[in-house]
Amino acid sequence: MKMINAWTHEIDEIDDAIAEIEGLLEGKLASNTVGIVTCHPDYIANGIVAKLAEKLPFPIAGLTTNLSAAVGEINPELLHLAALTAEDASFAAESTVDLNVENYEEEIRNMVQRAKERLGETPKFGLIFSPVLPDLGVDALLDALDEETGGIPLFGSVMAGFRSDFTDGRVITGSGASRSSLAVIFITGNIEPRYYLHSIANKNVRPQKAIVTESDGYFVKSVNDMPFFDYLRSVGFDVKTQADWSNLPVLFDFNNSDRAVALGVYAVGEGGSVQFARKIPEGTTFSIGVVDPESIMTTGGAMVKDLTQGDAPNAFFIAPCVTRYFMLAPNSLEEAKYIVDAIGNQAPYALFYSGGEICPVTKKEGVLSNQLHNYSIIALAL
Repeated sequence: MKMINAWTHEIDEIDDAIAEIEGLLEGKLASNTVGIVTCHPDYIANGIVAKLAEKLPFPIAGLTTNLSAAVGEINPELLHLAALTAEDASFAAESTVDLNVENYEEEIRNMVQRAKERLGETPKFGLIFSPVLPDLGVDALLDALDEETGGIPLFGSVMAGFRSDFTDGRVITGSGASRSSLAVIFITGNIEPRYYLHSIANKNVRPQKAIVTESDGYFVKSVNDMPFFDYLRSVGFDVKTQADWSNLPVLFDFNNSDRAVALGVYAVGEGGSVQFARKIPEGTTFSIGVVDPESIMTTGGAMVKDLTQGDAPNAFFIAPCVTRYFMLAPNSLEEAKYIVDAIGNQAPYALFYSGGEICPVTKKEGVLSNQLHNYSIIALAL
């Protein structure tokens, strides 16, 4: 398998953008190819992504992001296409209609069935691109995919954008883009994916443990028998606005993996409850971390160490959390520049910032479990 990178900065002229990408791909593709597109939301609004999907001789999937990077290119206004191409692997790029609580299980079942029929077998792995849905967490989508695929590893991202609620974000599907669709590139054949995850620097995690004493699905109603923000104030955090708690990741111990999972508060509900992107059972313990520029660069450095050790793969995908991008302002490109400089020409790569990182973790019994993360940096080597 190879990754062929193509890109454009041409955000205004559709024909020029398509011609630039086609020129970078010409003569380089094997018999089986799929494209992963990451881009600024404006490429959706101006029709370039839809035209690209129409013109390319292979299917695409992907999402909007705050910054994309390829070899020699790093820019918030980049449209990046990473073409995976192979003679010994097969791809099925599938997507759902707009999802909701009532239809998501059936839609995911149908999507996986289409992939199995296209591939002629159950896929071995999937690249996943998820929407942000108000009443349906990413964990529900992962659970449904696990049910239909037998739990194949999934790596990918939640869509991102430049609005705080990601309402400008889109998932890119074969025919365009959607705020509510799920897209997955299913892969089978000669692949041996390796996964890397770094979350919060250890020195930035408070030693105090707390326990969720009341919860309702995605909402945590009380912690140590008090509202969540009252608990934060009791341990020294003066939280009054979203800016105060957006750099305070909550590291939950779900007792089924070898590491805590960092999640962020998505919304504030009635009576001081707070909403997370996955269901939080009562009795779950957690610690509070702090995200700052130093810890971002520390965990970025740990990721670089992982990626530059051992034999070089055919390709890298690297997805840091978009919170890291904003927390580094006014030097928002610092982490991405550091990573791509360190990788150099070791292997082709696609780096894009994520609205939520989807990466397998190892459960205590040694098997992989698909999991959503926040504040983290994840990577995939193929």
